Amino acid sequence: MSSNNNTFTSVAAQKHEARIWSRTNNVMQHTCFPFDEGLVDQDLVRIGIQEICESFGHPKDTPYLQAIILLEWRNRFLEGYSELFQDADGEVRYVDYNDDMTPVCAMAYEYCASLQGDAVDLYQIDDESAPALAPIFGVLHAEGGLPQGDSDCGEMAQSVRAMLVDSSIQRLRPLPTGRRW
Repeated sequence: MSSNNNTFTSVAAQKHEARIWSRTNNVMQHTCFPFDEGLVDQDLVRIGIQEICESFGHPKDTPYLQAIILLEWRNRFLEGYSELFQDADGEVRYVDYNDDMTPVCAMAYEYCASLQGDAVDLYQIDDESAPALAPIFGVLHAEGGLPQGDSDCGEMAQSVRAMLVDSSIQRLRPLPTGRRW
């Protein structure tokens, strides 16, 4: 009887989890970004990614995961080209609050500039600890943090995934023993 009870509990737990994911998906698809601020706390995301990588014993994977989340987030939530306004310090807004701002055309989230709406802060990623990411970060930094031009964030995320897999394979390879094969 206990195995039936465990099976029932397991099925019930799966249904409950499915409902939670369905609700989460519904919220993500139908919630607008608040004006001028991101949907997530970038510091909490950064800390969470670091803790996960450290708990698995792979702290050097942190920039790869941050890049994947940043790129996938942009791939999913950027709405299209908008005219944004950028001041001398690089701050970007939808509205020109003063005459000192320069209009820029860039991809944007529904109610905020990309820098403010990203899940991961591009400038907090330690790109120097992952030299393989240099081409990706070169594109992102050249755009000034805003996705301007023809960059495909989904495609870039796939290439970062491949780099992460290659990095993991390199760590798992046994050291050469000096024997000829």
